[in-house]
Order: sequence, then structure tokens, then C-alpha cells
Amino acid sequence: MRAFVADCNQARRILVDGLNRLGFVARFCHGNFILWQVPNPKKVVEILATRRVYVGNKDSVPQLAGHLRVTVGTTAQARRLLEIVTELCAEFLA
Repeated sequence: MRAFVADCNQARRILVDGLNRLGFVARFCHGNFILWQVPNPKKVVEILATRRVYVGNKDSVPQLAGHLRVTVGTTAQARRLLEIVTELCAEFLA
């Protein structure tokens, strides 16, 4: 269990650092998720779904307008998400 928790913590750092380096705003949370701010949450959710990546759209919550909720998984999953976001970054920001 400790190894899994350590891997999740590392994955959270990978995601937040990677998304911020790509020009997005990503925030650490106390749970097993991060908040990721994007210009058009609905569009990003739809694009990611075509890649079988599913995130929660929190745009309807007033305090979270423009945010997605991304569950933190393993470091391998975090790296895969960052690869996809890097590839599709221009579409997300358009």
C-alpha cells in the first residue's frame, strides 16, 4: 500500500508540473485528484474521450469554472496523459 501511495504522489507531481510547463494552470489537491484549468472544458473533455481518457468537467460549479478534475493514477498513466496533452495542446488552447 505504501508503494502505491508513493507512486500516486509522484504521479500527482508529474501531472501538475507537466501541465504547468505546457502553459496550463494545474493545482494540487488533498485527495487523489488535481484540478486543471483549461479555456474550454467541454471541448477538452470531448477530445480526451476520443483517446479513451476520461476527466470530470467541473465547469458548472461556480468556484471551479473552467476546471477539470483529473483523478491521479499511476506514474505511467500520468506520463501517458501528458503525452496526449502535449500532442493535442494546440487543439485544447484553440
